[in-house]
Amino acid sequence: MCIHLISPAIFTGVLISLSSMAQGISPEAIALTERAIELDKGQHFAEAVALYEQAVRLSPSYEMAWSNMAADYVDLSKPAEAERAAKKALEINPKRYQAWNTLGTLAAKRGDNKRAVELFKNALAIHPDYPKCLFNIGLAYYDMKLYQDSVAAWQKLVQLDPNDYEGWHNLSYALRELGRLEEASKAMQRSQSMKPHRE
Repeated sequence: MCIHLISPAIFTGVLISLSSMAQGISPEAIALTERAIELDKGQHFAEAVALYEQAVRLSPSYEMAWSNMAADYVDLSKPAEAERAAKKALEINPKRYQAWNTLGTLAAKRGDNKRAVELFKNALAIHPDYPKCLFNIGLAYYDMKLYQDSVAAWQKLVQLDPNDYEGWHNLSYALRELGRLEEASKAMQRSQSMKPHRE
C-alpha cells in the first residue's frame, strides 16, 4: 500500500487563469503554472517544480503553485522542500486542503501515523469527499491497527468512486482484520473485477 497525493492535473487552464487573476496573480506566473501542470500529467516532476519555483518568485502569494510544488517534491523524495512549500501554501490559505494532505503524507512517510491522521483530518474538514485523503487516512488508520476507522474511510471512498480498485482492495484487507470475512471476500472480488486506475 502507498500514500497518494492529489494530482495537480485536475485543474484546467481556464479555471486556473480566472481564479488566479482574481487573486492578483501575474499572468506570467499563471502561464508557468499551467505549463507545470502539463508536465505533472506526464510525471515530469523535476521540470514542473522548476516552473512552480519561477511562478512563486513572480507571485509569492500563488497558493496553488506552492501546493502543487509541495506534492511534486514528495514525488521527488524531497521531504524538507515539500514541507516548506506546503506550509507556505497554508500560510497563504489555511483552507488549501491539498497542502494539508501533503503534510499528512509526509508525516505518514516518517512513520508518525497519529500526526498524519490529524493532518488528513484537517484536509477532510475542508473537503470531506476528497478521495486521495480518504485513501491516505485509511492507510494511516490501518497502520495503527484502527481497522474500523480504515473501513469507514475506504467505504466512503468506494461510495464516491465505485471503480476505485485500490479502495476496494484495501477495504477487503481491513474487513478481514475485523473478521468480516464475507464482506472482505466481496470487496476483494470487486477489486479483482476491475483493473487498477490510480497512478
